[in-house]
Amino acid sequence: MKKAFKKLLSLVLALSACTSAIACVTPGSGNDDSSSEEKIDTTKYILNVSTYDGGFGYEWLYEIKDRYEELHENDYYANGTLKGVQVKINPIKEKAGELANSVLGGPNDVYFTEYAYYHELYDQGIFADISEAVTADLSVYNDGDAEGVSIESKLTEEQKDYFKINGKYYAIPHYAGYSGIVYNKRLFDNNNYYFAKNRGNTTQSQFITATNSVKSAGPNGIEGDYDDGLPATYEEFFTLCKWIDEAESAPVVTVNGNSYNTYTNGLINALAVDYEGLEQFKLNYSFNGTATNLATFSGNKVVLDANDTVITEDNGYELTRQAGKAYGLQFVQRLLTENNNAYMNTATGKAFDSQTYFHTDAQKDFIREQRAMLIEGIWWQSEATKAFADAAYDFGDDYSKECSDFAWMPLPKATEDQVGDPITLMDNINSVCFMKGGITGEARDVALDFIKFCHTNESLVNFTQITDTPKAFNYTLTKDEKANLTPFAKSLLNIKELPNTKIVYPYGSTEFYKANQRMICEIFYSTLDGYNYLQAAPTFINPDNTKTAEDYFLGMYNYRKGAWDDYKDQVAKK
Repeated sequence: MKKAFKKLLSLVLALSACTSAIACVTPGSGNDDSSSEEKIDTTKYILNVSTYDGGFGYEWLYEIKDRYEELHENDYYANGTLKGVQVKINPIKEKAGELANSVLGGPNDVYFTEYAYYHELYDQGIFADISEAVTADLSVYNDGDAEGVSIESKLTEEQKDYFKINGKYYAIPHYAGYSGIVYNKRLFDNNNYYFAKNRGNTTQSQFITATNSVKSAGPNGIEGDYDDGLPATYEEFFTLCKWIDEAESAPVVTVNGNSYNTYTNGLINALAVDYEGLEQFKLNYSFNGTATNLATFSGNKVVLDANDTVITEDNGYELTRQAGKAYGLQFVQRLLTENNNAYMNTATGKAFDSQTYFHTDAQKDFIREQRAMLIEGIWWQSEATKAFADAAYDFGDDYSKECSDFAWMPLPKATEDQVGDPITLMDNINSVCFMKGGITGEARDVALDFIKFCHTNESLVNFTQITDTPKAFNYTLTKDEKANLTPFAKSLLNIKELPNTKIVYPYGSTEFYKANQRMICEIFYSTLDGYNYLQAAPTFINPDNTKTAEDYFLGMYNYRKGAWDDYKDQVAKK
């Protein structure tokens, strides 16, 4: 029943300030409470729930489990032979595509998973119709939802359009997954790593000092708010990297070496999305509109086309030439190569691309060594629960998750004229919740009821408080609910909830999209020297055949244009 975790959660959330109580955690604690095998209570109805065992963890699901079991502890099932419900949580490492073949014959009724190509899985027949749960009134649970509020009412129009197939829902979104950069706000504060409003000609004079404490307006161009002093442009970002590199012994930017190619691809994508904005980047999934930012390279400069281009399903490959993608490639190439990789050295005796330097190593070093920046996804802090607990035990309260002062960095802008543009985030994990096909009778009723309960306001708020991240739904936390969040979670929600912040989902609803969803979502494929690449970073540091951002950018166009006829053929085959 995981009551121990629930009590621990209540204690942590009740702490409004960092105290020595946090440091009393033993080394290695964090996710251990829910890791042991749960015994089956044969006197109860058993609901099997599968959840992906990854960065977001599954403590949030145990919190829902406790509340759901308590709600139904006096209800009878199986014609009165069973009293109460036991939610049996089954964490698995397989993502949606890997587990698809075992869904229908497996024990689990409800799934929470990621990297689900929805229409591809729908064609495999593994989904059940969950429309009844999605459209039901959630106020009956008294969990903070007003009368008439449903799961559907918490979805955007784009999400509704995507998840509805022939007017029915077969899955709904799960957690949000944005990629980008985390920065160590405490380190920045203590060392004045912020740009000054008034600057001289030297590098040192670019940054605030005790006598020059007025910060620049930051990437949003507005003085006196959350991003003051942060790099407003790519050029400022690399000025900052150089300045920190000269001052610190630890690396400036840390990344998971084993998967640096994937993590840096996520950063390239985040930069491209932020440059293009919602309307322009959505063309990659709709293929219906006018592209205003197509570009080519001239030397080392990105040059916009003189004229806009109308995009259709016949010429969608032209979108590989979006300027945001070119600028994102340039940014990462520079980050990985400038000053002999000085910004990226792991300082652990391994190169930044070491295959034995994993995400947990990067997170641990970022926390324990108080490094400046980390390339990650928003789930990193939840994933690093054990690393925080160990650091707090070894070094004290300041290293705990609750007391550390890390923040989500608003990305710098590619050019000066973009400073002040709204933030655009990309939710690119394709996470879903669904019920397996073929369920009938009482099993169907319980599974649908559980899906509804997982998406009440209280359940969504608790998810955010436990994982430090938002769910991919429209809901907000009260001031009191936000007060107990970690500094990182507060910074992330602050950016997400800005009035002008937009979120791109990799969703389309046309037959062309449905037939090619997997390939369409893999935007950064590139053909170089006869080989196809999915990630750009390895080509920038290949000692035998180094490529540039311009090379990779052109290769993206060549790949997509060469495959386009095959994409069109898939529609006819479908």
